Amino acid sequence: MSAWAGPADFPPEGPMLPDGRMLAVLHGELEPYPWRTPSEAADAYGLFYDRSEALGWLTSGDDCSPQGSWWMNDAGQPEDPSAWLPQIAWFQVEVTHPLHPERPLPTQAFLNCIDDVMARMGTLNLKAVQLLLPLPKLGDPARHSSGRALGVLRQAAAWLADSPPSRSARVWVTLDSGQDPAIITAAPHMRERIQELRQHAFLMSSAAGIEEDAPVLEPAVLDSAWPGPSKHRAAFHGSLAEWSLDAVGWLAGFLSEVAAEHDVYTPLLFTAIKA
Repeated sequence: MSAWAGPADFPPEGPMLPDGRMLAVLHGELEPYPWRTPSEAADAYGLFYDRSEALGWLTSGDDCSPQGSWWMNDAGQPEDPSAWLPQIAWFQVEVTHPLHPERPLPTQAFLNCIDDVMARMGTLNLKAVQLLLPLPKLGDPARHSSGRALGVLRQAAAWLADSPPSRSARVWVTLDSGQDPAIITAAPHMRERIQELRQHAFLMSSAAGIEEDAPVLEPAVLDSAWPGPSKHRAAFHGSLAEWSLDAVGWLAGFLSEVAAEHDVYTPLLFTAIKA
């Protein structure tokens, strides 16, 4: 069973722009806490809504000047026992307004909120994360001429790189542009750019032959929600400073900015799998 990502009941008013949908699907295992019974426990939607609002990330549908970063859309816990990497939960939001030229996509905040939710629900054994990234939000040329959003991400990388070496993990990352071949053209230049940026949160391995070796996780997104079905993808393999939703969120934002620098503005499906 795939995560739902079809048309949704977004707020009817407000400065919502098209192509701002951001969806996260977690794969692995969740051991629920024994003291949380279905009748008493808040569900994934309620917990995520409350946590987003408490941290100031949530935008109200009737707010004329949104101060948050996303509108809540939906969340759930699918049952997918037959998959080789079962789905645990999914969360969908809408990025609400044009991004400031100095700020990246809020992928790190998004996954940190999800991490808080999962910590309330049980013990998480995370194996993979899939994210639908709204790259059309990064289409302002001023972002790339200033390079400030990447500067913010490089500062955040220093925080992650300060983790104990024992927390580092080998990861496979794929970026899928569906029927749009944009990622294939950009990938070689992206790899060069990643090496040039000299951050220590994601140390990329040699690119030789990695397309054939990368594990494949089928899209957990309906084709109508992005330029699907899957056809064009690029793979990146390397060492992530830590295997956590925080670090994966940072990596998604980092690769989004690098892709946009190389003229990729179509929604991308980002998949990170722990090797």
